[in-house]
This record gives sequence, structure tokens and C-alpha cells, in this order.
Amino acid sequence: MTTSWTIFTALCVGIVVIMTASGSADALRRLKHRKHKVGTVSDPIPDAWDWRDKGAVLPVIDQGESGNSLAIVVAEAVSAYGFIKSGKLVKASTQELLDCCFNGTTPQLTHKSAQADDVYDCIVGLHGLCWGADYPPVINPEACMADKCAPEIVIKGGYSVKPMNETDLKAAVYANPAAVILNAASISFQTYQSGVYDDTSCDPTMLDHALLVVGYGQLEGQDVWICKNSWGADWGEKGYIYIARGKNICGIASDASIPI
Repeated sequence: MTTSWTIFTALCVGIVVIMTASGSADALRRLKHRKHKVGTVSDPIPDAWDWRDKGAVLPVIDQGESGNSLAIVVAEAVSAYGFIKSGKLVKASTQELLDCCFNGTTPQLTHKSAQADDVYDCIVGLHGLCWGADYPPVINPEACMADKCAPEIVIKGGYSVKPMNETDLKAAVYANPAAVILNAASISFQTYQSGVYDDTSCDPTMLDHALLVVGYGQLEGQDVWICKNSWGADWGEKGYIYIARGKNICGIASDASIPI
């Protein structure tokens, strides 16, 4: 059953509330201290939204051949969460995730088997993430050193978007840039340069790469997701890809989540 969403921001107490038509409660409805910097006290979800315009998105990076896209994207989603909560955009430590959530943890996460929810759970166990400057990348990673820095961005967990439900994904992206895992193995995806990516032959079940959905809107007359990749600013449109909405292209709505 399709769910219609409305969202309003209680600016006086800093709470974003998301309600279904029936008014039932769920985790996404209680995003404490999630206030947008624009808009009125009671706003519907807008037709277009771009977190880059709000200052919530970090610069594009290049993950390199051995980079863990899921760790990068979750750290960026958490960084955006910190910005929405505090008004200050500071990079959360990707290295802390790699050392503490993907190496030697129980249960141990791997890039191929992990879901973003697993990583959010790990962050909760760490009592938050340190800033990247306080837990920087190291040449020879060691065991988890989370006790060497103070957690600066604290989350309560993650909210999983309903699979294949792009209406739910739209509501989630309006609340926070979303981590999505999709199929990036197709040649058409890897060689994308500009315009709307609308390859319906891209298998939506072979999920192998993470992106950050930073907004949505229209391009060339089509509804699109605005997606930030981690293959450097020379790839795509300055590191971004605009993926057609409403078709679950490459499985973009199959495994999506935000920190809460």
C-alpha cells in the first residue's frame, strides 16, 4: 500500500516529525533536533530538495581502488546529521568506521556483506563518531582506537527505508542525506558523464556500491535523485550522478537508510 507522507518542523523544540496518513508512529517520525534552516513551521515535503544548497554536504572525494564506499557514505551521512543538529559541518571519521566497525568487530562487517544499518549499530556501540581530524587516516591501520578521541556526533541508530518504496526514500532524503547501496557494476554506470541516468537494464538485485543521495528534483524533464559518488570529481557531473526516480534504477531504493 502506498503511504502518503507529510513533514513538519517544530522549530521551537527542534524536532522534525514525519507522519503517515494514519498518524501511526515509527522511528523516522521522531528525529530529534532535526530542523531545517529554511521553511515555515508546517511544510509539506517539497517537490525538489538539495542538501548541497543548505551546506550539509562535504566535498567529493576519490575512494581509490581499495576504498570502502559504504564506510565513506555512512560517515558522510553522519556528518550531515551533525550539521542538521548543530549547524556546523565537520567530517566524521571514516577511518574510525574502518578500524572499529569493519576490522575485528563482533560481528565483523565486510564491504560485501554489510548493510548501512549494521554500521549505524556499530556507531551506537562506539557512543558516536569522532571528527576526522581527531581520528585521521593512517598508512598502517591498527586496531580500533576509538578510546583515543572523543565522540563528537552521536546518533541513536538508523532508519531503513521501505525497500523499493521511492516515496519513503524521498521523505528520508528530506530529513537527511541517505546512504544507498546499488549496482554500480554496469558499464553504463561506470562511464556515466552527464544527464539523467536511466538504464533500466541495470540489475536492481546486484548491490555492490554505496552512494549518498543528497537530494531530488527534476532534470531534463525527468524526476531524478541527486547522488554523490566517491570516484573523484572527474567522474560524472563533478562527482555526481542524476539517477531517474520512480524506477528503482540499479536498485537505488532496495537498501537505503539514514542516521537518526
